[in-house]
Amino acid sequence: MWENAKTRWQSLLLALFFSPFNVDIDVVGLFDAYDKFVGLLADNKPTASGEPPRSHLGNLSVDDLESDTVFQEARQIRKEFGTALSDLFLKPGTELYNLVIECGVF
Repeated sequence: MWENAKTRWQSLLLALFFSPFNVDIDVVGLFDAYDKFVGLLADNKPTASGEPPRSHLGNLSVDDLESDTVFQEARQIRKEFGTALSDLFLKPGTELYNLVIECGVF
């Protein structure tokens, strides 16, 4: 089964799907947030600065972060992804949470 996974994300998806643990999270939300972030960085369409998002973010000054729409979009995606990861591994009372706490598997 694992030999068919081409990426770590595919491996994680397979592991969640076939998990013996009761995984009660929004798996679609987890992968959607990741896909949005990768899509943002891979986008070659120019932003307001004339650069693609990845270059735009790399050249952005700290003073401009709060007012920059590309940065705000990336921040929102990061929040969605972080929440989904926390729900997966750190939601108290779940079997996976107990395993993470007991074995330090994170």
